[in-house]
Amino acid sequence: MTPYRGVRYHLKEYSTHAPKNSKELFNLHHASLRNAIERALGVLKKRFPIIRKEDRDKDLKDEVLHEVLNGSEEEEHHSTGDIREGNTRADQLRNSVANEMWTNYLTYPNDEIDMSK
Repeated sequence: MTPYRGVRYHLKEYSTHAPKNSKELFNLHHASLRNAIERALGVLKKRFPIIRKEDRDKDLKDEVLHEVLNGSEEEEHHSTGDIREGNTRADQLRNSVANEMWTNYLTYPNDEIDMSK
């Protein structure tokens, strides 16, 4: 799933202001997950030097991130053959996830990510 466009995304943007709606909360979680994936890839590169090679580094990182962050949406496009239909389904799924996150955030505010650390 892709983040919402035109909505705050970067973790620094949330350091002083909490999310104001479901889209901002979704983007906050998306950015946090992406950050964790980036750190994990860094650990893997240290452990397995072969993936640190200059000619493979960017391609591998881009491929892994693309698969993790956009894989389900891409598969849907190929299975339906209709990009507009895939976008509608992906948007509906993203909205559903974002709304559920927002409901949980409002119900259990202390369970959210602490951005002050």
